[in-house]
Amino acid sequence: MDRDENELIEIIRAWYPLFEIDKEATLMLPDELVFDVRDLARKYNVKIQISKMRRSRYTFVLWVPQKIEEKEEDDNEEIEIVEKVDYDVLKNMIYDFVKEIKECKVKDIKKFFSEKGMDVSGDAIRRALRELHSEKKILYGDTIKIIETKRNET
Repeated sequence: MDRDENELIEIIRAWYPLFEIDKEATLMLPDELVFDVRDLARKYNVKIQISKMRRSRYTFVLWVPQKIEEKEEDDNEEIEIVEKVDYDVLKNMIYDFVKEIKECKVKDIKKFFSEKGMDVSGDAIRRALRELHSEKKILYGDTIKIIETKRNET
């Protein structure tokens, strides 16, 4: 950076008086400031998009700082990945639950997982149920039933 950081911020404010480092802004700046603004953005971990105006000495710079909330969300995503249950384990848990209860519905399985503190989508449950049905372990229709129980009754 050729200029001092504070000096550069003052120059940017001369072109765009509302400029603040932690707020989103669209700046129209002279071409000679582009490289300094890019260095400033790197220093503050800000995303920028630069668009050169045709046949002029000016450039548009979209200044988008990362919000603290976005950084926290990234941390939460990593935790979720670590806590994810293997699909086969999930399928076995569903099979054991159906085996224990003998007859239930998808909402009962979803309630079972929510009581354990696990957030499992209905789609994942249905997918596991379809696989268990194709493996001929359960009957999956309006209600979910264990096949072994059916054989004993006949």
